[in-house]
Amino acid sequence: MNGQNRETDAPERSGASAAPAPARGVFPTPGDVVLMLCIVFGAQLAVGLLTGAVLLAVFGPGFDYGADPALTGRISAVSYALSMSLAVAALWSFRRARGGVRPAIGLARRGFDGRLLLWGFVLILGLDTVLEPLVAWLPGPSLDRIGRGWGTLFALVVFAPLFEETICRGMVLGSLRAKYGVVAAWFFSSLFFGVLHLYPAQAIVAAVIGMVLGYVYIVSGSLWAPIILHAANNLCAYLLLAAGQGDRTLRQTVGDDGWYAAIYAAAAALVLVSGWMVRRRLRRLAAGAENRPAAY
Repeated sequence: MNGQNRETDAPERSGASAAPAPARGVFPTPGDVVLMLCIVFGAQLAVGLLTGAVLLAVFGPGFDYGADPALTGRISAVSYALSMSLAVAALWSFRRARGGVRPAIGLARRGFDGRLLLWGFVLILGLDTVLEPLVAWLPGPSLDRIGRGWGTLFALVVFAPLFEETICRGMVLGSLRAKYGVVAAWFFSSLFFGVLHLYPAQAIVAAVIGMVLGYVYIVSGSLWAPIILHAANNLCAYLLLAAGQGDRTLRQTVGDDGWYAAIYAAAAALVLVSGWMVRRRLRRLAAGAENRPAAY
């Protein structure tokens, strides 16, 4: 938390007046946000059907998609990159057609701070721990269908952070912030990120982690910050998957109930304290000069 952008406190120290209220243009309405989600799903469905047709033509009807994990990973990486590229292009066109302003996706290193990243990563680990008893009972994707090898690694650690952060933080959060303000943009872009993951177990974790990623983006002003955090989280998940521990819970790993209870209590305390600090900072942002709709 000490890694927050030092520029953000300047208006409070100097007594500068609060920023004007967020712009109230037409875009985005709640329906626009739903349509943006449908555009992403539509791009994934279209490329998925195309991929299936190509595999059928090349390998025949007897092809088992999950039989070769390395091949599965390469196919998934190419298919994902194509679908998300199509989604970004379609979303960009949709925004323009609806009169949305050109998104100012921050890629500079302004406000970029390693301490903020470290806090975010530790908080994500804490959230994973706190949510584990819930998500363990919910359905998730089959690990056999994810694949292995450089294709899966590239898809999880490079493609997913770049495309998903561009869409969820750069486009969705930026669009919502311009009209509804920083708090609503932070919350609903996190929900958008969660729904994007579809499976209940993944969706809940993604929505909560999306709150961390969204906050880090808002505070740092740089899309690279959530991209790096997203990549680090996915890298850890892939390493566990590659080691055959992808479906193993922390409780199973720790073994001893006493140690697990202590770890869980520490994680819960971290989440509660961090949640209070995030809420306090976002309220300050919403009321102060940092809530600048003109930049989005």
